[in-house]
Amino acid sequence: MTSLILLHGASQTPLAWRKTADRLPSVWAVAAPLLHGRNNTANMLHAAETEVAGIYAPGERIVIAAEEAAPVALELAAKGGAAGVLLTEPVFRVGKTAQVAALCAGLFRPRKNSDREREYATREEKISYLRAIAQSMRSAGKGRDCAEKYMRACMEKGVSVRILCARKKRGAVREGRRMARRFPRVEYFTIAGAKSGWNAYAPAQYAANIVEFAEKITAE
Repeated sequence: MTSLILLHGASQTPLAWRKTADRLPSVWAVAAPLLHGRNNTANMLHAAETEVAGIYAPGERIVIAAEEAAPVALELAAKGGAAGVLLTEPVFRVGKTAQVAALCAGLFRPRKNSDREREYATREEKISYLRAIAQSMRSAGKGRDCAEKYMRACMEKGVSVRILCARKKRGAVREGRRMARRFPRVEYFTIAGAKSGWNAYAPAQYAANIVEFAEKITAE
């Protein structure tokens, strides 16, 4: 059986994964932890580990799928012994905390949410999420050094990584291609027409990628 951990992006809540989860094999164990309201990626990791602790047994295959949350996903994979990580629109580089907060406050437009099932984050949640990522990445290193640190730890553990990016996200595309050239267990694909939040607006396609990726890991 496959255990799947779903990590939401800054603009989402765990409920954004609901439609994707509904299209996965019924025998899979699935967990989607809440990452908002954490001070750094260490606290995000603790939240993820706490929630998923009961869904898999030691030695069981674990796959992590993450929307934007590349640092958290890669750290969790290296620490928790995951077999594979699927990254969509990964954020490997973040500016200064103050710049991130200002950018979010100025550009982020909260989407409409149902009172009962809230799939999208509030402005404050998005800002706190990116602040946590920024703080941890700045303490770990700058730019490529930080991204490579996370990726190298996964390679040492034998974790397979697949990166999916939209063509218009030039920074993510450039970094994803560079990671694939540098590390042998990293695959990179450009998805035509994709955009942030792919897991929410194209759940069937996203679920199909997760299943295909998990099956490939099993065959290796």
